[in-house]
Amino acid sequence: MKSAVLAVTPTLSEKPVELKRLCRQIRELQNRGLLGSVSIASVMHPDLYPYPASYYQLMKFGLTHQNRERLESYMRKWFKFGKVHMLSTPSSENATLAERLSDFARKRQAEVLVVNQSGARGWIGKLFSRVAEATAFSAALPVLVLNSDHEEELASSEARILFAIDPQSTPSDAELGYVVNAAKLMAAEVHLLYVRPANRSFAKKLRERLPASTAMRELRRLETYFRERGVRGRSVMVEEDESVASAIEQYAEDNLVCLSVVTSPVRPFFRKFLLGSTVKRLLRVSKRPVFVLRVTAAAKAAAKAAALLGLSAGQQIDWIMPNGKVQSLELGSVENQKKYSEHRLAA
Repeated sequence: MKSAVLAVTPTLSEKPVELKRLCRQIRELQNRGLLGSVSIASVMHPDLYPYPASYYQLMKFGLTHQNRERLESYMRKWFKFGKVHMLSTPSSENATLAERLSDFARKRQAEVLVVNQSGARGWIGKLFSRVAEATAFSAALPVLVLNSDHEEELASSEARILFAIDPQSTPSDAELGYVVNAAKLMAAEVHLLYVRPANRSFAKKLRERLPASTAMRELRRLETYFRERGVRGRSVMVEEDESVASAIEQYAEDNLVCLSVVTSPVRPFFRKFLLGSTVKRLLRVSKRPVFVLRVTAAAKAAAKAAALLGLSAGQQIDWIMPNGKVQSLELGSVENQKKYSEHRLAA
């Protein structure tokens, strides 16, 4: 990817060993060609510090400068990057922080947003771990989720990418394009994996167990798609054991996969409630980077938001706020659409 934004905690709350693992993973992904130009983004908010909000506002400038210098000094030892950008938000809610990071990455025209999903110690670390998960499910661009709790699983002599496929919800051309691009950058072979759900009676109506021949036919069609674009592919089907996520991770471990790729298709709420989210489970068990593609979902959300306002997706708009300041907003997310709708109603 030509450009990436790496999100980190402004206070570097992770343990030193976890920070080293995170930085080594970034460096290895750069060496493999997946990550090109990297910028660092870090979001400041009052809940990071045990100060009253009024005192935090007085100290904010100094704290921001201090954190930027600390991040610059530490990260420069490990990998190449452009600049550290200190962002700010009044709220520590996961969705708010995720939206802030996503908006920044889009404005930077980044191709991917990189976050760290760890079981980081301390309440700040755990908070940011949940932010990483929220970002993977809400960002308006693909998200690369790293995990500094584990040693990097990137040292296989031959680069291999696992692309988890659901034949009933095949990836869009845009999503396939991201995988083709990643495979070419890394000179990697793509393993197209379908985990066939276990034949459990209570789940039959919620997820269909496709005939093996039908599933393999779709996998081979995708394998041909990749081959025609100069990427080696392999079609594989395995049976679910404990869960689909654990089967994906087990295959990745057995085959020395260095990167897992999943899409985040829209599922009925009732199905998610009863069966849970495969992507969420995979993020929690994976020992290697997980590339979450939300290209289709993001495009639909942007188009819907813009259509409600009679504008085009991605259009930049400006308006004058009550305090006289000009606020710029890109219609690339439902959250921004909501903000603009509220403004129009107020006007």
